[in-house]
Amino acid sequence: MGGHRVTGVLAALSLAASAPQTIAAIHAIMQSHPAAAAFEARMSDAGDQPQARSERLFAEMAQWPDEVRSGPLKAYHRGDWHTIDLPFFAQNYNPPREPQIADINLLSALNENLRIAADTSAPAADRAVALCWIFHLIGDLHQPLHAASLYSPLFPDGDRHGTRFFVRPPHSEDAVNLHYFWDSIVQRSQNMSDVTRTATQLQALYPRSTLDEMQQQPYRSPASVRGWIIDESHRLAVSEGYLDGRLAGATERRNASRLSEAYAARAQVVGARRMSLAAERLAEIMRALFPH
Repeated sequence: MGGHRVTGVLAALSLAASAPQTIAAIHAIMQSHPAAAAFEARMSDAGDQPQARSERLFAEMAQWPDEVRSGPLKAYHRGDWHTIDLPFFAQNYNPPREPQIADINLLSALNENLRIAADTSAPAADRAVALCWIFHLIGDLHQPLHAASLYSPLFPDGDRHGTRFFVRPPHSEDAVNLHYFWDSIVQRSQNMSDVTRTATQLQALYPRSTLDEMQQQPYRSPASVRGWIIDESHRLAVSEGYLDGRLAGATERRNASRLSEAYAARAQVVGARRMSLAAERLAEIMRALFPH
C-alpha cells in the first residue's frame, strides 16, 4: 500500500516549510544506507528539484521496511515490529487464555530505533536504517488496526490485529482482512504521481492547525509515543475499527460480511486524518533529532 509513501511526502512538505536544515541532515545520513544506490536511483526520477527529491527520498524511506520482507536485504526485515496487540475484549468477553503482549513490538522497536538515530557515535549506516524504521513505524502506530487485537467468541485467541477478521468491502466481491482494509483505505497505489496527489489533498484537508492532538499529546521524548498508541490508535480501533464489538466479521473469506458504505466512508476519514497526524509528528521527531 502507498500510505507510507504519502506520510513520507507530507513529512517532507512540513519540514521544508519549518526546518530545511533537518532535511539536509537526513539526506547526509541516508548516503550511508545499505540501499543508498537504490534510493538515489529513485530520487533521480524526481529530476534536479531539491524539494521533489526530498519528497521522493522520504517516501522511499517510509516504504523501505516493507520492501525488505524479501530480497537481498531481507536481514533487515523485522516482522514483529509493525504492530502491538493491545487486547480488546468484545462485550466483556473472557478469553480461555490471558493474552500476552510480546516484549518485542511496535513500541519497543520504535524506542530502540529512536535511540540509535539519536546516537551520533553510532555507525552512519545503522542510523540511516533506524531512520527508515522510524518513518515506517510512526505511520504504522497511527493506523488503528496496528494497535489492537479483538478477543471474542469468534476469536478466542485474538484476531491478530484484524488479519484473521474477514470482511467484504462495499462494491467488491473479494473478501479482505480488516487490517488490510484499513491499511489500504486511503492510498493503495504506489505510483508516485498518485502518492503526491493524495499528499497534496491531505495537506489541504488537514493542516497542522486542525490536528488538536499535536497540542494535546506533543512529542517531548520517546515516552510520548505510548500515549499516541493507547489513547488514540487503540481507542480508534475499538470504536471505529470494531464498532465497540458490533462489527460483523468472519474467520473465513467465504463467510465474510459486507461492510456498509457508511463504515467505509468513516474509515476513509479516520485513516486520512491519522495519516496527516503521523506525518506532522514524524516531522516533529525529526526536528528533535536534528535541531539547528
